[in-house]
Amino acid sequence: MKRSTKWMSISAIAASLAITPVYATTVDAADVSIENLSFSYDGQNLYKSYNDFSRALITKNGGMYKFVTEKEMSIQAIGLADDTYVSYTKFAKKVITTDKDPMTILDELSQDPESTVPENEVSNYKEITGFDPEGNPYTDEPVVPEVTDIY
Repeated sequence: MKRSTKWMSISAIAASLAITPVYATTVDAADVSIENLSFSYDGQNLYKSYNDFSRALITKNGGMYKFVTEKEMSIQAIGLADDTYVSYTKFAKKVITTDKDPMTILDELSQDPESTVPENEVSNYKEITGFDPEGNPYTDEPVVPEVTDIY
C-alpha cells in the first residue's frame, strides 16, 4: 500500500505539471520556472533537477527512476529559478482544491512565506550527483578505484 501511495504522489507532480513542457517550464504571466525537486531520503535532504526527474519518469529507466520508484523517499519541495522552494504538500493541496493552473499556483505560493522553505533549511540540501546501480543516490563525485597493476 505504501508503494502505491508513493507512486500516486510522484505521479501527481508529473501529471499536474504535464500541461507545461519539460524543457520550457515557465508561464509568461507568472515568470515561474521549475528548476529542481527536493527529496527526503534516509535522513537526508537532497535535490535533483526537474528535467532529470521528468526524463526518468518518461523513459522509465536509470538511477533516478529506480530512486523515485523503489526507494523510501518523498518529495519535499519544488525549487524555482529564483532559488525559492515551495512546499510540495501545500502545492499538491492547492492543485487538488482549486481550478488554477499549476504554474499560477506555484507563483502564488512562492510569494507566501508560510508556503516556502526557509533559506536556512535550503542551505542544507545536497545535490544528487549520481546513482549507484540499485538507485541509491550519492551527493559527491563517485570514487573510482585506481588500478595500479593488471596481472
